[in-house]
Amino acid sequence: MDVKRLKLVEEEDRISDLPDSMIHHILSFLPSTREAIQTGILSKRWRNQWTCVPVLIFDSPSYGMYSNQSDQNFLRLIENSLPLYDCSKMNKLQLGYNFKKDPDFASKISFATRKHVDKLILDCYFPFSVDCYLLPEFLLDNSSLVELKMSYCFFRLDWSVNWGSLKSLEIVGWGLICRPSIGKLVFCCPLLESLEFRNSNMGMNGDDDDDDVIASKSLKRLILVEITIDHHMKISCPNLAELVICPNHSYGLPDKMIEISCPNLESVELHSSGIQTYKLVNCPSLVYADLDFEIHTSENGENVAKQNLQQLQHVKELTIRSWFIKILSALEMEGLSYRMLNNKNLTLRLTNFEQFLGIECALRSSPALERLVIKLPVYVGRMTADLSDLYEPCWDLNDCGENYYSNSNETDFNCSVSHLKFVKIFGLNKRDAKSKLVINFIEFLLKNARVLEKLVLVISKDRGTDFGYKVSQKVLNFPRRSRYAIVDLLYS
Repeated sequence: MDVKRLKLVEEEDRISDLPDSMIHHILSFLPSTREAIQTGILSKRWRNQWTCVPVLIFDSPSYGMYSNQSDQNFLRLIENSLPLYDCSKMNKLQLGYNFKKDPDFASKISFATRKHVDKLILDCYFPFSVDCYLLPEFLLDNSSLVELKMSYCFFRLDWSVNWGSLKSLEIVGWGLICRPSIGKLVFCCPLLESLEFRNSNMGMNGDDDDDDVIASKSLKRLILVEITIDHHMKISCPNLAELVICPNHSYGLPDKMIEISCPNLESVELHSSGIQTYKLVNCPSLVYADLDFEIHTSENGENVAKQNLQQLQHVKELTIRSWFIKILSALEMEGLSYRMLNNKNLTLRLTNFEQFLGIECALRSSPALERLVIKLPVYVGRMTADLSDLYEPCWDLNDCGENYYSNSNETDFNCSVSHLKFVKIFGLNKRDAKSKLVINFIEFLLKNARVLEKLVLVISKDRGTDFGYKVSQKVLNFPRRSRYAIVDLLYS
């Protein structure tokens, strides 16, 4: 009796009565096609339904490893499954395995093009090798692709490219085997909204005399990280909202200008390990800006810095290097008062302690500032035969507490910190005598910031010294204007 009831339960089919559209929808949530095929509890009718699921994902269980039986079984699964696929249209196909183990990898891509796939993901990483997969030329002439993601694939842009429906393109690893421009690729994708390159040799222009011009009315997101930039570049995209540029540190040249004219740009991150000139021409909608680069000290560089400053009026969250302080100080020396910034969050990356003298200018330029983060320069001490002197204090804490801002207009400066609620300072180190300016600055803030809620000081830990203890005793004894101010001292 029990056996008979068990048999009835096993044969019971609660799925077959569902409409095909719902079955397809359920199957599309399975992690992979493999699980759909191997699901034994499904009815015979449902097991056949996988041949029409809109999403097929093939991720190797031994991804990135050398050839073994598991890989052979996985490839056999793909070879046996794809010919059974009956749908004329596919939403997504993902191939994630070592292409060198599949001599017929191109046939899978051909299958995707025949099924007019919307989203194609090719993850072809081959471990311990610089080899990448050369995409077949027929893939570049595809009018059905809407989203394309490629890892460690490359193709020739001198081939004819026709991606008329493509809206999103992402390339990780090598992207091309010739020296074209990004602008040319964007031109071949008239509907492109998101373009992302990471660790790619994209960005190299084949014509040494021409600028690389990226002009698109549809582009809304542009991410260029660890790419080669060895030409002048102009970005003119009226609907671009997000921009990130981080050139390859090995190849980015310091004398190349990157000009940005995007009236609807809201978020921008511009990075450079050296001196890279970025010029913001028409960016009135900026809300978030991370400008992690330096500017040439030439007259032209100063003019570019002033123009960039004009574009930061409406930024609410600003992260910037020392050129910001330099140009503000220069403007004040010329008798010009700059109070145009409306930022509430400001992060300063300083390259030397003398720049603390200009923080006053930075605060005056941002009267609505509520959050201030200062990243101090990393101290590189001299090498010495006697390491014991590294543990001797290089400055006397008793010298701190001078009125460093005594020559300032005290009333004017107090107004500039009237909204300041949070301050965090990274990297205080006893080995630089000028770091006592940090202590003086902290004292001034505690005495004058009337709504300050928290001040965090991160100290570089030195073994065998009581430097941190002395700093804490000094700072915690400073008078505070705000009755709610909390002071935290942390070790890095």
